[in-house]
Parts: sequence; structure tokens; C-alpha cells
Amino acid sequence: MASINGRLAAADQIDIASGDIDITTTGSLDALGPIGEIQLASNNASGALIGDGLTGSGYALSNAEFGRLKAGEIAIIGDDMSALSTDMTIGTLAINAGQLYGSDGAVVFATGNRATQTPSGTLRIAGAVTATGFTPTNEVDIFADVVELDTATGSLKVSDSAGSLGGLVYIEADRVHVADNAILTKLRADPHYAGHIDDLNRPASVQRTDGVLNALGIDFEVSDAILIQNTGTALVPAGVVTSFGDNSDTEIGGDTTPPTGGREVVLNAQLKDAAGSTLTGKAAFDAAITQAKADAVADGETFGAELDPLSTFNNCVILTGVCSFSQSDPVAALSSEITVVTNATLDDSPVAPAADDSDEGEDGSSDDKDEDSDTDEGSAPITPPTPLINTRALNPNVDVVEPVSGAGNPALFGSAVNETTAQGDAQ
Repeated sequence: MASINGRLAAADQIDIASGDIDITTTGSLDALGPIGEIQLASNNASGALIGDGLTGSGYALSNAEFGRLKAGEIAIIGDDMSALSTDMTIGTLAINAGQLYGSDGAVVFATGNRATQTPSGTLRIAGAVTATGFTPTNEVDIFADVVELDTATGSLKVSDSAGSLGGLVYIEADRVHVADNAILTKLRADPHYAGHIDDLNRPASVQRTDGVLNALGIDFEVSDAILIQNTGTALVPAGVVTSFGDNSDTEIGGDTTPPTGGREVVLNAQLKDAAGSTLTGKAAFDAAITQAKADAVADGETFGAELDPLSTFNNCVILTGVCSFSQSDPVAALSSEITVVTNATLDDSPVAPAADDSDEGEDGSSDDKDEDSDTDEGSAPITPPTPLINTRALNPNVDVVEPVSGAGNPALFGSAVNETTAQGDAQ
């Protein structure tokens, strides 16, 4: 345990390697300038837990403790422990640009071999990581063999002082998996399991339409695979939200060497242009591919030469442009749509409504009737409506004063007929 109970300041570099750390409310670390560096390293066999909202044991640096660090570069490093499935887990963590000296300041999270400075192991983001007030040149850098982000609970969002996209996220790894825990578990067992592309392009059960990996620029220095699940809807995919256009620093692949067969990319993203407009779905795909093809021509390269042929962007195959939007949004369980009503049942006899003043001025002869009815608890002073259907007999016994034979004779209408004087043939 390294306990920091006061202010520890150095003009160049502060390196502390320990099994655990405790930076008390009276403690702080300050590297005193833009070139100053703080490096906190965990050699705990149980791994490193950075931020709040995490369970388990190991090297633990809370969100409040992290806030007591200030330098040109703040680096948190965990040793790659071969016995562990996850070497560093990052929970809820707030990074403020005020902790960084200069506009080029950076925060680094890494797992691997500290002696050789070689990234390895697994780093997982399980909580909300927010970096605020970042300039376009401030960075959040991540180094590992596999970088995981749980889309149901985790996120990494970098913003500027106005709350818009800010800073740069730099990820150097063999693989990047951004998905819900069910898919992450499958990818750990088999990163190429059958159906993983459909699983990633299908909207997540926990939809986060604002994305989970947001920054002004994102640089994926990733050799093997970049797999980012759709956290939006079938027609408006989400996952990554980044800038688009001449000032964008977003890059896929970089200078890394892809495996045989090409680098696999399953990317779901939204792009923001310089005017602040957001491109989604097919529109985002068209704009990004057009720009990528132009860049490849300018650099004398072949577009998509390093990609796996099945790679997709917003459910469109990158190399062919064929899109599939047949996936439907997940439907909530039927039980969540049903509410059981447990109110008491109705009384056996209805209760009469209270009388109002609308009866004022009526004949008082009804008062006696009302008093009588009040003694009957099961009765209600409701006047039955006037029947709308005539229920009299179909063949009433009535006197007919007009003979059938005269029904069409206007002279006979309206008067009785004396049968003894009526003319006509005798029957």
C-alpha cells in the first residue's frame, strides 16, 4: 500500500508502483508542468480497479483519488496477470481538463509489461468515463491486447468546454470489442464465432442512441478486429459518435499490420460535420466511404485492401456497398406490458349519487317520493330513459275506416265510405 497523506510535487516525474494506493483527502500528486508525468502502476495479482461502482479486490483507485492528480500526462498502468481474465477494470470516472497542464495533456490507461512497455492483457470499461473541457489536442489513450467496453453500463465520452465533441481517443490494441456483456462473453470464447456480425449489427437490448464511444477524433491503431455493436435502432445505428470532414482525426487501422484475410471491422457510428449536423445510417456510410476512397487515391493506396471482405459499417458491407436493414428493434418482454389491477371489487348495490341544486324550482310533489326512496339503500333515483323501440303488438285491433280497394282513390281519402251506396260490380 502506498499512502499519500499530503501534497507530493515534483518538477519532472512521479512514479509509484504498489499493490494498492490510498490518496487521502489531504493528499495529492502534482507533476508541476506540461512535461511532468505521473505514473501509477499496479502490481496486484488481483488486477486494478479504477473509478467507482466496482466490486472485488485488488489495486483500487477511486474517482475522488483520481481527481487529486495533476500533470502533463497522467498514466495508470496495470501489470498483465496471466491468471486473470481482466487485468484492469474502469468504472465511473470523471476526468477534467483542469487536471492536465497545457492543451496537449493526456490521460493514459494501459495493461501489459511495464519493463518492456509492451501492451498486453485485457482492459475493460464497465462504467461511465467522462472527460470534459478537452481541447482538440487533449487525449485519452488506451493500450492493451484486448479493449472491452460493456455497452449496457460503460461508455467513454470526451467533450470540450461547450459540451460538444472534444479531444482525441487513441486506442492501441490487437482487438477492440464494444458490445453488451452477452456478446463480449462469446467473443472471449471465440472471437470469430458464427453469427457474431449479425449479433453486433442487431440493435442492443439496452439502446443508447447517443453512442458509447464519443470524441472529436478516434484513432484505432488496431491490427486484428474493431467490433462495435449497434446501440441505436435498426434504421439509425449508434455506437461511435465522432466528427467527420477535413478536421477529423478519426482513423481505422493506422500503421498496424492486419492478419491474413484482412482486418475485420464491424462499425456502427454516427458522424457530425463541421456545421454540427449528424449523419446517420446509410448517409453516414456513403459520406465516410466516399471520403475513404478519396483518401486512398490521394495516398496511392487501394481502398479496402486491408479489410476482411465481410466488414460492415452501419450494416452495409464496406467493399460492396450492399446494405441490410431487415433487422428489427428488440421487443420488450410481454410481462412488462401487462399491469395487474388489484383494486377492491364494486359494491353489491350501487350507491345513489348526491343530489345537486339543479332540482330547484321543480314541483315539490316529488319530495314524498324522494323521502320514501331514501329509506331503500339499494335503490337509486334514476329515471329510466324513454324507450326508443316500439314494443306494441304487430297486429293491433283497430278500426279501419278506409276499404282496401280505395287505397289508391284520392276521392276516398279522409272520409268514411257508405258501402250501401258505393258503385261497382256486385260480388
